[in-house]
Amino acid sequence: MGTVFDDLRQIQTRPGMYIGSNRVSDLFTFLTGYRMALWEEPGRRLHTQNGLPLGYFGYHLAQKYRRSASMGWANLLLELTGSEEAGLAQFFVELEEFEALFLQRVQEPILTQEARRYNREEPDVPRCAQGPRFSNAKRLYRITLSDGHTLLAVEKETEGPKVWFESLFAQWDMKAELERCFGPLVWRDSLEDFLGEKRLEL
Repeated sequence: MGTVFDDLRQIQTRPGMYIGSNRVSDLFTFLTGYRMALWEEPGRRLHTQNGLPLGYFGYHLAQKYRRSASMGWANLLLELTGSEEAGLAQFFVELEEFEALFLQRVQEPILTQEARRYNREEPDVPRCAQGPRFSNAKRLYRITLSDGHTLLAVEKETEGPKVWFESLFAQWDMKAELERCFGPLVWRDSLEDFLGEKRLEL
């Protein structure tokens, strides 16, 4: 079965046939519906061959061009290029770069029972860490992408193979913040297979 990226290559050749126009805004609407239709479907149709979810595309552009991710990637491309048609053309340039991104390094701390107890019981642990953010974390991952950005991802106890991005603009000292939540941690390179069993999500 093909992926959304296979479909996007078809759209690139004949956008009018697939989305009815040459407008980047219409492509955004199309992809929003596409993602909603496949939201509960298992598999990797919304992931690059290097394991990144399509949803990360907008954050990638926001970091690259130092814009707010909340404006959406279509509006960002409109602002950069000045027109719907030029924005659509630029989308496919950016998409090629996005598909080339890969997980350069994945590390994880060892979450011992002592660390989990610290997370729940120490009075100095930030309140957000004692709630659903980290208290039900099965594993944590510090992911360095090939463009140099570092992200935190959380695998929760009840989510199966899905691993959720927790931070998308990590300007903070991730290691220090996690040690505030779990006490001293030992970090190691992860052997988890994010192109196989595990799946990054937003």
